[in-house]
Amino acid sequence: MVTQSYSDADHFDKTDVDVFASVSDQVAMAIERKTYEMRLKEAHDALEMRIRRRTNALMKINRRLESEIRKQEQTENILRESEARLIQSERLAATGQLAASIAHEINSPLQGVTSLLNVMRREYGRDNQLAGDLELVQGAFTSISKTVKNLLDLNRPGKEKNRPVQIQEVITQTAALVKAYLKDNHVRLELDLPAALPPIMGSPQELSQVFMNLITNSVESLNMDPTYSDRRIAIEAQTAGEQVEVRVTDTGIGIGAEDISRVFDAFFTSKKTMGMGVGLSICHRIIEGHNGTIEARNLSDRGAVFTIRLPVNDPST
Repeated sequence: MVTQSYSDADHFDKTDVDVFASVSDQVAMAIERKTYEMRLKEAHDALEMRIRRRTNALMKINRRLESEIRKQEQTENILRESEARLIQSERLAATGQLAASIAHEINSPLQGVTSLLNVMRREYGRDNQLAGDLELVQGAFTSISKTVKNLLDLNRPGKEKNRPVQIQEVITQTAALVKAYLKDNHVRLELDLPAALPPIMGSPQELSQVFMNLITNSVESLNMDPTYSDRRIAIEAQTAGEQVEVRVTDTGIGIGAEDISRVFDAFFTSKKTMGMGVGLSICHRIIEGHNGTIEARNLSDRGAVFTIRLPVNDPST
């Protein structure tokens, strides 16, 4: 800072100089303070920029981690589902092998007895009373043979896919397979199956697996409360537009509130006392494979109902 007088060399005295020096000091301090403020702002802005960069980098890393975790969970879910399906396939294969072995052991003596019955009919055909008794015995052995055949067919899913199927016949044959099981558990099975139901397109074996599982599940639900006297399973079928609707209802304890939303989940399992159920997740997959739907809900008073809807077979397609 400079000041001077061009006309009077002694124009400023010491007091003026002191005042000027004091003002100069104040201006200098103001400039210095402003410089520090600018540097501080620059440092603050630079720090904020680094923080934003670091935050953005951390957010990207976090998103990558979340993506990796989701991928890992999906992989684990696929592995668990694959393991569950493998176990189920092995169980079905073991059941099929056991059924084939039992069928062989049953069919061999059945053939011998049937041959003997034919001989007896030829020799004693004139004895009407004996002939009638022999016919009854023959009918019983025929029924046994059909039951063995149904059991074998049950464990050969997919053998007769893509053919017209009468759902009432599938249900009736399945009911025959579990007749003794129901009797042992004191369960009454009620069937309401109109003969005029239109055919559907599908696999009798796979559909039989579904109804077998639903029946055994219902028996287990009934056995959870053995004191309840009205032990019933009802299977009803009807035509609903372009679909055949089948309802399987029981008077058991129903489905737990914590299970109703995941009853068809691939990882949901329940203990099978009979050991022949294929699992509700497999039932769901079978029905979906037939372009149908399956739903489960509890009844307002007691028990549960499973509703299956399958498209009617259209011969023109």
